[in-house]
Amino acid sequence: MKKIVQLLIFSILLPLSSWTIADQNTALNKADLNAAFEQFMKSKEFSARVEEVIIGFIEKQNQAQVDAARQVESAKAASIPNVDPINDYIRGSNSAAYSLIEYSDFECPFCKNFHHTAQRFIDDNDDVNWVYRHFPLEFHNPLALLEAEAAECAGSLAGTDTFWNYSDEIFARTKSNGNGLVRKDLYDIADLLNIDTTQFSECLDGNQQAAKVGSHIMQGRAAGINGTPANFLRHNASGTTLVITGAQPLDELQKALDELKWRVK
Repeated sequence: MKKIVQLLIFSILLPLSSWTIADQNTALNKADLNAAFEQFMKSKEFSARVEEVIIGFIEKQNQAQVDAARQVESAKAASIPNVDPINDYIRGSNSAAYSLIEYSDFECPFCKNFHHTAQRFIDDNDDVNWVYRHFPLEFHNPLALLEAEAAECAGSLAGTDTFWNYSDEIFARTKSNGNGLVRKDLYDIADLLNIDTTQFSECLDGNQQAAKVGSHIMQGRAAGINGTPANFLRHNASGTTLVITGAQPLDELQKALDELKWRVK
């Protein structure tokens, strides 16, 4: 702080002393210059100049803090997931006012339990839809990643309802923790749901949906996700979003929705 004050005084005295010498066209010796400085420091002009410089310094510091805060908020806003009605599989009305955006892992036992909770949540709230995003955890792979790609293959070949039915079936069958199913089970589910088995095999064996699953993982990491299930409850008109961590019970989801509705009034 002392150094800052010294710099402020120097920034004031230097232009004042230069102006005085040039204006008076006088060659002052050191003693005369010190006397001139003392005279200026006692003057109203000096006091006004000090106040001006200090206020300007404070304003610059405040503006720098505001700018930094805006950058942080912009970064956070950029990382918050948005709803993509073209590429997302949405359960419920596409035009719902609110969306539950879930990042999930088919081999996560907490996600298995939460899957039923989320279904009840959207059944109880007509103004909320459900968006499923993949976030298979490393210690549940390779099965979790394979299941994610299989669900995407089902959706790409037979549509949104089939994606959700396929996902429901995985969660119903798996024992979780990376040991729930074998590869053949994924083909059996496709056959059960009347998906063309040849096309399904080409899609899954050819890793045709790997890029989409990978993009979900990258989006999740950008949003700060490191575990599942991770949920974002979003007001679609304003973009206002609440983060919901973990497999919260139904009443906690309802409380979050009520809070979000209060925020966007």
